[in-house]
Amino acid sequence: MKQHNDYTEIEKIFRAFESIEFDEKDKRDVYANIKNNIEKNSGEKRFIKWSNYIMSTAIVAIFFIVGGYLFTHQFILNQAHPSPQDKHLETIQTYLENEFTGPSEELTDILDKGLYSFELDAYLEQNYGDLAADMEKMIKGNYVLSFLRSAHLGGYQLNPKNIDIQKIKGTRNNVYQFKVEVEYSKNGQTNTTAVTGVLNLDEHGRILFIRNMDDGGLFEQLKN
Repeated sequence: MKQHNDYTEIEKIFRAFESIEFDEKDKRDVYANIKNNIEKNSGEKRFIKWSNYIMSTAIVAIFFIVGGYLFTHQFILNQAHPSPQDKHLETIQTYLENEFTGPSEELTDILDKGLYSFELDAYLEQNYGDLAADMEKMIKGNYVLSFLRSAHLGGYQLNPKNIDIQKIKGTRNNVYQFKVEVEYSKNGQTNTTAVTGVLNLDEHGRILFIRNMDDGGLFEQLKN
């Protein structure tokens, strides 16, 4: 529409020159010069308009690229250098998953060999060595493999359906409370109960001891 208006303006100007005595060649030259000037100005306006659009788009793109880079960089740093609390949560999560998953075929074979065996010691070291501050104390307190032993004897399979871990505020040491929704299955039937307790970690983030354990009747159910 604008181009049409530009040409209409050219025609008006050209008609004004018709009262002046120009030959045909002069009129064509004047007409061509005016047309070229208007198209040039129009092109410059379009260039400025497109330049502004491209600049705005570039700024938005840079914002997202830089923002994405910073987010990704921070994510990588968090993964490479997790906070102490993240490490604590990971330790507790791993421990609870170990305690309420299975028994696996490997562990079943080990437990079939009796209460004490070289394979059992190796299994405990592999799965709990980095988690427990004092392995012997954990074993004597029945905080290692206790539920899995009962599940093995009763023919059950355990599965941690949901694990919730919360740091207890107002405590000087690394104290966390946990709640595990445990599924226990046998002969195609599955039931669920909740196991709760409190965990203390030492200064290195390893499990020091567990207290206030409430198994929700799980031990008794595994005997049936």
